[in-house]
Amino acid sequence: MKNSISPKISIEEVKAKATRKKLGDFAYGLIFAKSAGRCQFCNKLLYEHHLTTEDCNLAELAHIVAFKAAGPRGDETKSVFLDGKECNFILLCHDCHRLIDHEGKYEYTEEQLITLKRTKEDEIRKVTEAVASTKTNCIVYTAKIGDYMPSISDQEVRKAVIHDHMFPVSHEPINLKSTDMGIGDNEDAFWSVEANRLCNLFSKKVYNGNEGSREIQNYSVFALAPQPLLVKLGSLLENKTTIHIFQRHREPKETWSWPESDYQDDLLISEPDTMTVGVPVLVFAISAKAIITCVKNQLKNITDNIWIVEASSPNYNWCANKAQQQHFRNISRKVLDTIRLRNPGEGIHVYMAMPNSLAVEFGRVWMPKADAPLLLYDIDRITKQYNKVLKIEN
Repeated sequence: MKNSISPKISIEEVKAKATRKKLGDFAYGLIFAKSAGRCQFCNKLLYEHHLTTEDCNLAELAHIVAFKAAGPRGDETKSVFLDGKECNFILLCHDCHRLIDHEGKYEYTEEQLITLKRTKEDEIRKVTEAVASTKTNCIVYTAKIGDYMPSISDQEVRKAVIHDHMFPVSHEPINLKSTDMGIGDNEDAFWSVEANRLCNLFSKKVYNGNEGSREIQNYSVFALAPQPLLVKLGSLLENKTTIHIFQRHREPKETWSWPESDYQDDLLISEPDTMTVGVPVLVFAISAKAIITCVKNQLKNITDNIWIVEASSPNYNWCANKAQQQHFRNISRKVLDTIRLRNPGEGIHVYMAMPNSLAVEFGRVWMPKADAPLLLYDIDRITKQYNKVLKIEN
């Protein structure tokens, strides 16, 4: 439906309404409330000075259709009919008001401004309708990946959980972030130190409830780290609580918010022959396919007992929605059950190329009392060989 205001008004009524009407206090308050005191164009806060943080009123009411026909977006009939009506005003800061009425008066049409106003009002209503039961404890974990130290801002976390119809329990997430220890992930000490540090911080800040709220059994996890450490984090999370594992999406823009996507891609399980002997190996080729060849070449004289979970179209954006995440959980559980039946008691050697949230989910899927230990491998960026770096067991 086209966004425009098309009143039915006679010429006599137009002539009778020759003077400009003043917007009443109630209508002004309604506009301010519906926008939550923010510019409906750039989202700037309009009741606090950005530098001094003093309370002030920086809001300006801008006409969508000018009160005179000669004004921006003015119309001989609409200008009179809409004068003084709440639906014809949009709350703006000074700069945006000037933009739509001067430099951009031909660019920003009546339809565009109505859509913008309605969209912003709908967003505010959606956020403020959240109830206490949707509160969530946010957990942030990062660790050095090669030479790269990832970062996840508090703002990114808040934006993602609100987009998912939840509210953070605290303004600041539960911080499990690592610091640069001065050693790389190609050194053995990195893995033991980082895994122990993660366990200690998790026990102190999450399990024992020293941060966040233990009364609210709802957790949202944001994690970027080497994949064996992400699996370790997943193994620490209790399945009896409600847990949301967020994915960092790279396309079309980098974000932690789940996009509106119906992307579907199956995971295929390749099993070794039932007569195959040797230690069981599990390879995940979801974000990249090259790992399959690398692992087979490295293990060609060691074992043929290799299980492969492969995406039909491996890529970094495979986990585009929660349905893909759940599909991964189902497939992972299935393959772990099958390996346990065919190789009872033996540790599973795991090689991974998959999105960050799936590594955490794999740790959650693994059951310490039922499944065999996980021996996790990571590639050495110098030798290009996979090395065993972590063991997860009951």
